[in-house]
This record gives sequence, C-alpha cells and structure tokens, in this order.
Amino acid sequence: MSICLKTFAAVSILGFVATADAQFAKKASIGSANAQSAATAEPGPASPAEQLRALQHMNEAAGDHLAASNQRIKQMTEYLSSKGLLDEYKSTSNPPKMLPQAMGFQEAFEVAIKHDSALGPVDSDMDPAMVSREVAAYTTMVKSVWSQYQDAMVTVQRMTDFMNAKGCFDGYISWAGDEKTKMRDEMVASAHERAEADKKKDATREAETEKDQKAAWSEYHKHHQEMLDTAWQHYKFNDKMRLQYYKYSQEYSHGYWNNYGDSYGDVY
Repeated sequence: MSICLKTFAAVSILGFVATADAQFAKKASIGSANAQSAATAEPGPASPAEQLRALQHMNEAAGDHLAASNQRIKQMTEYLSSKGLLDEYKSTSNPPKMLPQAMGFQEAFEVAIKHDSALGPVDSDMDPAMVSREVAAYTTMVKSVWSQYQDAMVTVQRMTDFMNAKGCFDGYISWAGDEKTKMRDEMVASAHERAEADKKKDATREAETEKDQKAAWSEYHKHHQEMLDTAWQHYKFNDKMRLQYYKYSQEYSHGYWNNYGDSYGDVY
C-alpha cells in the first residue's frame, strides 16, 4: 500500500512540474513575441515637419550623388573617346545587366523618414499651412533631382558594362585615379597661387594704408602747428592789448568822472 502511495505521489509531482513548465514556456513565448512585436513595430505617420526634414536631407544627398555621377559620366566619356570606343558605345542601347541599387522616389522617401526618426521629433514654430506648402514644393524639386540621379546611375552602369565587355574597365579605374591625382595637384597649385597673389594684394593694401595714415598724420601735425602758431599770435596780441589798456587806464585814471556815461549822477 505504501509503495502505491509513493508511486502516486511521484506521478502527481511530475505532472504538476510538467504543467508548470508548459505554462511558463507559454508565458515566455507570449512575452518574447510581444517584445519582438514591440521592437519591430512600425513608427507612426510622419508629421509634415518630419517629412520636410527628410526631403531636405534627400535633396542634399541626392544632389551630391547626382553631381558625382555626372562627373563620372564625363570622365568615362573622355576615357572611351581616348580609346576610340565612344562611337561604338553610343551605338549600343543595351539596358544595364543589373542595377540592384535602383530605387523609386517614394521608397527612398520612406527610408529617409525612418532614418531621420532617430534624430527625434522636429520642433517647429512654423505655421502648419506653410509647412505643408514647403513639403509640396520640396517634393516636386526632390522628385526631379531623384529622377535625374536614377537616370545617371543607369548611364554609369551601361558604360561600366560596356567597358567590362571590352576589357578596359580596370584601365579606366587606373586612368581615373591618375586624373584625380592630377586634378588635386592642380587645385593645390591653384590655391597656392591664389594665396601668393592674396599676399601681394595684402602687402599692397598695407603699404597704401600706411601711406594714407602717414599723410593723415602729417596733415594733422601741420594743422596742429598752425593752431599753435595762432595761439601764440593771440597770446602776444592779447598781452600787448592788456599792456596798452593798463597804460591808458593809468594815464586817464582821473578822467573817470567826466566820461560819456556821466557817472556823476548829480544832474536830473
């Protein structure tokens, strides 16, 4: 009897543990799913101010990339021309073999908004209607820039495919590196020339300024000397006049009572 009770107790304990483990696993699975769902939750719709910020960043980035692509097309054209392959390339119309990086405007815009969300919300005191107008204007502009950039990417890829087919792409990379070094050296030399020219201009300006300052000081000293001379003259004149007045007053001191003012005061 005791053996049966022990066996029953052991089975009951095992059943309880199994049930508890199952419940814990279920809760853990639900908690993990909730955490994963929260981690991968899509952000809410972007505000007009956030859309404007994303468009501005897109415009800057796409504009820079478009300029780089246009420069690359120019260099590839020069290289193909130097190899006598430009006309043959122009006669082709093959699409790019692959262009995985191609992306439409709307998709790129959504990526930009998600990327900029890490910067936090936009604090804007602009009128919402004005922000909406800015968004509309920027959307039109950025769509145009993005379209040009995508077209340039297609052209670059087509030229790359052509040079790869002709076995001269590595040659282009080497040539472009040399051209880049040459351009950098020219820019440094040009900057040095401008700096030297600016130094000469600065020296000329300083000399002219010093000359003008000397002329101004000379004029000031001349004027000061003239004023000093005048002060001396006034001093001597006034001193002489005071001396003459003193002599006159002494000579006519007794005639004070009989002057034109009739200082007697005794006549009515």
